[in-house]
Amino acid sequence: MAYLLNLIYLVVLAAFLPVLVFQRWFRGKKRPGFWTKFTGRVSPRKKNSRPCVWIHAVSLGEIHLIRSLVERLESELAEMDIVISTSTATGLKAARKHFGSHQIILFPFDFTWAIRSVIARIRPSMVVLAELEIWPNLLAECQRQSILTSLVNGRLSQASLEKYKRWRFVFSHVFRSLDLVCVRNERVQQRFLELGVPATKLVVTGNLKFDQLIVDKEVLPIQRLRVLADVRESQTVFLAGSTQAPEEELAIGAYKELSGRFPSLRLFLCPRHPERFDEVAALLIENQLPFQRRSELPLESHAGSAESPEATERVWLIDSVGELKYWWGVSDIALVGGSFGDRGGQNMLEPAALGAAVCFGPHTQNYAEEVESLLSENAAVQLREGWELTDFVRRCCDSKALRETLGDQSRKVVQRQLLEPNSATDQTVGALVKSIVSSPKCEKKSTAA
Repeated sequence: MAYLLNLIYLVVLAAFLPVLVFQRWFRGKKRPGFWTKFTGRVSPRKKNSRPCVWIHAVSLGEIHLIRSLVERLESELAEMDIVISTSTATGLKAARKHFGSHQIILFPFDFTWAIRSVIARIRPSMVVLAELEIWPNLLAECQRQSILTSLVNGRLSQASLEKYKRWRFVFSHVFRSLDLVCVRNERVQQRFLELGVPATKLVVTGNLKFDQLIVDKEVLPIQRLRVLADVRESQTVFLAGSTQAPEEELAIGAYKELSGRFPSLRLFLCPRHPERFDEVAALLIENQLPFQRRSELPLESHAGSAESPEATERVWLIDSVGELKYWWGVSDIALVGGSFGDRGGQNMLEPAALGAAVCFGPHTQNYAEEVESLLSENAAVQLREGWELTDFVRRCCDSKALRETLGDQSRKVVQRQLLEPNSATDQTVGALVKSIVSSPKCEKKSTAA
């Protein structure tokens, strides 16, 4: 099976190579460490004999997701080294910022030789994968070398379940090979059971995303951004965050139609991917909207100042990375992106926790449980068509009571989760430590060391 997968991966890579070249040379989209990912020759090579936990977080969102988990593991597993891997440039930058004391590597392509090279260089006792990072060759090699494998904050939508079922002959053994699967809730647990994961390997630990949320709009980073953007109490901020095409165009259309009627309305756009910042800037220019780029106003120059910056444009392009979680706290109306395109939605809990009037499009399969919890409590609005966005923003501008009611309800949904006796981080760390302590695989590796 490994040889067949390698062949399939090579064919896909060869087919995709012209696209990579085009994106690199004509759109400036860089993909870091291609050769390192292909060969698995990460550095530095591990030289000590201490056991190691390898934690993989595919991109920026997952890096933020595992922050509290890593902090707890540092104290609970002080005798073990921690290696963090990620697959994207933004993830790599964030990992170096937050986990600088640990080794940070690029996750290899799932070729047998690349996987074996990484394992030989970092010698992990346990591999921890975030959410649904299922790589057949990686898991097969870990099983062959008696390396413990686990999935944390496991998510599995109904649509993904059906896809895996269609490829059961490939994935049934892959899922069964996992030693521990920590899932968000009982519904997800049932789906993993349907894929053949034994009940003894499944643990319901809750959603780590709740443990990362900011719930206080008065925190200093949010207040600094309000000063930076000169946001006043009399204004209504409509923020379209983590967007992809055509969501910026929908938000611009809504703003243009409503800004004359509501002079206090402001528009903030935060595209999901940095390589699209210039594209969205061009879209604003095309629509003849004067705007301010976030990157042109360093935060430090206004830190702690009560003075408003010189730039007071009503429209802002948030062309920064890692700040969106704070910008949500500046917003009154929030469109959560990735939900009108093909990405399956982005994290709507962040604006919900900060009391924004939250809306999103029809495609939210990546966050099905979060959407269900918000909609069941009338704490958010799901839009089916793009034109409905203008109507939603209009209603929120017309009625302060409406947007405050939506915001209060969304905050309550989040707060109920935070009041659970044990956080998702507590339960996940407990399950991981128990798995390591009781696993014959770890005993075997300790004996070998």
